[in-house]
Amino acid sequence: MKRYCFFLLLGMAFAILSCQNTGPESAPKPATVQFVPKSEENDLLERGIDAIPEDNGIYLEWFGSDQSEIDTYSVYRKGEEGSDFYLIDTVEDTFYIDRNVEIGKRFFYYIIAMNFDQQKSAPSDTISYKLLEKPIRLTPNGSIASNQVTFQWEDRNQPHEYLIRVQRSDTDETIWAATIEAIYGTEHQQTLFNSDQAAVTDALLSHVPYQWRIDVLGPEFNCGSESSWTSFEIE
Repeated sequence: MKRYCFFLLLGMAFAILSCQNTGPESAPKPATVQFVPKSEENDLLERGIDAIPEDNGIYLEWFGSDQSEIDTYSVYRKGEEGSDFYLIDTVEDTFYIDRNVEIGKRFFYYIIAMNFDQQKSAPSDTISYKLLEKPIRLTPNGSIASNQVTFQWEDRNQPHEYLIRVQRSDTDETIWAATIEAIYGTEHQQTLFNSDQAAVTDALLSHVPYQWRIDVLGPEFNCGSESSWTSFEIE
């Protein structure tokens, strides 16, 4: 009888352990994050890593995971070669702006996704960007008398190409986006409106609010800056 009870108890213990070991499997780790490719400079819709016009910041953008259980994305950064990556922020969005970045220094980034089970994805590919100084003293600014507009700005960087963007402020419609060659030997740069004949209108209209900015296109890969938007209106 004692032997029977011993084997009965042993069987019950084995059954309990078996039930514990056959519980639900944990969710798979999140998929590796993929960065959104950088758009062409004159694309109307700007995507991917880029400078921003508001301040000295770098914009990052990545694709959201197809897995609905993603909780957060961790953003890692390092400076020039030789330094170490470190966590700079954790966000729920699929974009991030790294603000107040040092000008003239290249920064590198990667992203790690985390699900609600606190499981982390493998690190994403690494991307980088270097900010240049913003163009300054942009004109026109405010009310102007003629619709034959000459856009002027100063750039303290070495000569580059520029991208000019002109929009209607009331609709955000892009009127003109054109690549402009730098004038060498001077900080002062300028171009006439529609100098490449690619604007949606031959001339700007009176009493319509416009805004414009200049993007500096640096000589290196993912390198540049964007001026703040400047508003003007033709009387």
